[in-house]
Amino acid sequence: MHSEYLLFNIIVISGPFFLSFDRKVAFYKKWPAVFLAILPAFFIFLCWDALVTGRHWWFNPAFTLDFKIFGLPPGEFLFFITVPYSALLVWEVLAAYFRNKQLSRSNLFRPIVSFYLFLE
Repeated sequence: MHSEYLLFNIIVISGPFFLSFDRKVAFYKKWPAVFLAILPAFFIFLCWDALVTGRHWWFNPAFTLDFKIFGLPPGEFLFFITVPYSALLVWEVLAAYFRNKQLSRSNLFRPIVSFYLFLE
């Protein structure tokens, strides 16, 4: 299926998009700031991706649309929007629903860093 990569992005964003309207989180109110935060990384990674695609990795044409922008399928552009958006939403959901000392932002960050350091 040529639209599989595009479908992946639609699945990734669909849950977070609808959860953005949750009353307690109200993530939709933060959309301007969210997109401003995503934009710099979006452009940096897209430029880098366009430079190395075809040399270090490629996109299987069986799973991507034939249409390309700077040699990248549309799904790749969406990936750099949908994944950061979803990650930021998860962060906001945790902050909204678990506002106690055991799950403060700094206490959430420590186990994640420890996990990745353990993997090294």
